[in-house]
Amino acid sequence: MENPLIATIKKGGPSHLKKHIVDYVGSLYNQEDVTVEMVAAVLASEFPEFLFVYAQENFIRGYETGVSDSLMFEEEIGADDAATK
Repeated sequence: MENPLIATIKKGGPSHLKKHIVDYVGSLYNQEDVTVEMVAAVLASEFPEFLFVYAQENFIRGYETGVSDSLMFEEEIGADDAATK
């Protein structure tokens, strides 16, 4: 599954840090237009600990959402079963 936002070129209002990151990634790729995908690839290869923390947090949040949805579904099924009896 491909995320269309990952290939988006962001324009306007860069912070000081964002400018440094975009300039650095652009120099590595030898391109002026830098995508989020390019930044992620560079961070993954040069600073994997940083991305690992975000990936881990994203996994945990997704897992918690899945468990919450499952419990809510079970409650709805239980309520429907009780109403039909």
